[in-house]
Amino acid sequence: MLIDTNVLLFAVNESSEEFSQARKFLVSRMQGSDPLYITWINIYEFLRVATHPKIFDRPLRPVEAWGNIANLVDHPNCVILQETPQHGTIVKEIVAELSPVGNFWHDCHIAATMKENGVDEIATCDMDFRKFSFLRIINPLQ
Repeated sequence: MLIDTNVLLFAVNESSEEFSQARKFLVSRMQGSDPLYITWINIYEFLRVATHPKIFDRPLRPVEAWGNIANLVDHPNCVILQETPQHGTIVKEIVAELSPVGNFWHDCHIAATMKENGVDEIATCDMDFRKFSFLRIINPLQ
């Protein structure tokens, strides 16, 4: 299961209503034996938002934000998915099916990277991922 950026953000933002559920979900997944997947785009999205003073009421210092990510990526079950030589072909399929525009391209990048690595499940609160017929969505807040 890939852990999407919004779940990571909710799990560190103690002032959000979603904090406890997201934190509990993430901790339970980290205590399990199943692989946890993430992409570099998720990592940089997390770092951008978590340290941004106009988005977070109490933004994390860069070292804190990176520490949170390091706790995840250093976990023995965590795998950072990378693009493969098939990335362009899969993106072409997604473009033909969904005609992405604007910020949806970030989700397309994540979804394409998941598909080419054989990962079909994502923990997310972002309902745009429902547009990808090849993904199963787990909303940790429901």
